[in-house]
Amino acid sequence: MDGIVVGVGGAEPWYGEAFGPVLAACLRAEVQRLAAEAAGQDLLAVPDGR
Repeated sequence: MDGIVVGVGGAEPWYGEAFGPVLAACLRAEVQRLAAEAAGQDLLAVPDGR
Protein backbone atom coordinates (compact mmCIF):
# COMPACT_ATOMS: atom_id res chain seq x y z
CA MET A 1 0.00 0.00 0.00
CA ASP A 2 2.13 2.81 -1.26
CA GLY A 3 1.24 6.45 -1.64
CA ILE A 4 -0.62 7.34 1.53
CA VAL A 5 -0.97 11.10 1.82
CA VAL A 6 -2.17 12.61 5.07
CA GLY A 7 -2.49 16.32 5.71
CA VAL A 8 -2.82 17.84 9.15
CA GLY A 9 -3.49 21.55 9.24
CA GLY A 10 -4.73 24.31 11.42
CA ALA A 11 -2.08 24.01 14.10
CA GLU A 12 1.58 24.72 14.58
CA PRO A 13 3.79 23.26 11.80
CA TRP A 14 5.60 20.96 14.24
CA TYR A 15 2.23 19.52 15.26
CA GLY A 16 1.35 18.55 11.69
CA GLU A 17 4.80 17.11 11.09
CA ALA A 18 4.49 14.99 14.23
CA PHE A 19 0.93 13.75 13.89
CA GLY A 20 0.59 13.38 10.11
CA PRO A 21 2.78 10.25 9.93
CA VAL A 22 1.15 8.83 13.07
CA LEU A 23 -2.29 9.20 11.52
CA ALA A 24 -1.07 7.63 8.27
CA ALA A 25 0.37 4.65 10.17
CA CYS A 26 -2.90 4.14 12.05
CA LEU A 27 -4.93 4.27 8.83
CA ARG A 28 -2.56 1.84 7.13
CA ALA A 29 -2.75 -0.61 10.05
CA GLU A 30 -6.55 -0.51 10.02
CA VAL A 31 -6.71 -1.15 6.26
CA GLN A 32 -4.30 -4.08 6.63
CA ARG A 33 -6.40 -5.52 9.46
CA LEU A 34 -9.58 -5.23 7.41
CA ALA A 35 -7.90 -6.79 4.36
CA ALA A 36 -6.62 -9.72 6.41
CA GLU A 37 -10.05 -10.21 7.96
CA ALA A 38 -11.73 -10.09 4.55
CA ALA A 39 -9.21 -12.55 3.07
CA GLY A 40 -9.95 -15.02 5.86
CA GLN A 41 -13.69 -14.81 5.15
CA ASP A 42 -13.33 -14.98 1.35
CA LEU A 43 -15.09 -11.63 1.03
CA LEU A 44 -12.74 -10.71 -1.80
CA ALA A 45 -13.58 -13.81 -3.85
CA VAL A 46 -15.61 -13.39 -7.02
CA PRO A 47 -18.76 -15.52 -7.02
CA ASP A 48 -18.98 -18.05 -9.83
CA GLY A 49 -22.61 -17.23 -10.61
CA ARG A 50 -24.12 -20.60 -9.72
